[in-house]
Amino acid sequence: MESDHKGSAMDFLMKCTMTFYPQLARLTGTITAGLMLSHAVSCSWRKGNYSGWFSKSLAEWTEETGLTAREQVQACRLLRKLGVLEKTRDTQSGQMWFRVNGARLIELLQQVGDE
Repeated sequence: MESDHKGSAMDFLMKCTMTFYPQLARLTGTITAGLMLSHAVSCSWRKGNYSGWFSKSLAEWTEETGLTAREQVQACRLLRKLGVLEKTRDTQSGQMWFRVNGARLIELLQQVGDE
């Protein structure tokens, strides 16, 4: 009977997975910014998303990453300062849109790799 519980728990957890790149945490200097950037990379470069822009609310970021609103704001501020995350608000809908600056991300990853 115990294996049934383990199976259902694993099924549940597998539905809620996301990719985390530890190199991005090292690059940003924080786990939270690394986690946010890892998720942004996945969202920006999804199959069929040629512009790279994706929309996320604070609630969606929390649900998908586990980051609190405060952690998101701090991580986003750092990622924008590093130049790896672009952010804009749709003036009509109020939605927040994000995009990873791939060229800047590669540049920073190469710098870290050279150290």
